[in-house]
Amino acid sequence: ASIDGYERAQIADALVAETFQKGDAIVKQGDPGNKFYIVEEGELYAVQKVGDMEKRVMEYKPASYFGELALMKNQPRAASVIVQSETAKVVSMTRQAFTMMLGPLGDVLSRQMVNYR
Repeated sequence: ASIDGYERAQIADALVAETFQKGDAIVKQGDPGNKFYIVEEGELYAVQKVGDMEKRVMEYKPASYFGELALMKNQPRAASVIVQSETAKVVSMTRQAFTMMLGPLGDVLSRQMVNYR
């Protein structure tokens, strides 16, 4: 999932930069969704735990985004997102800012929802 230049410009003012290390969980499955994230640098992956089994369900590279489902559906995180590269830089947006911006970005995010397993 990628966001084009115009879409990124619309939300740039509301974004906060965060840095994580290899193995860090940026979000954890089951936690409340309170932020939306865009990957700036590094590689991440999402894992879903079902019973005792963990399954990789998504890979993220720069310009990918995650966290929108928990905010749009007002549900707990559906998966954990883990840093795969040595470090990762993301920018995040609070639920309040996300909701304010959802008007212009709702169509973009809805298009991506069909790609989640």
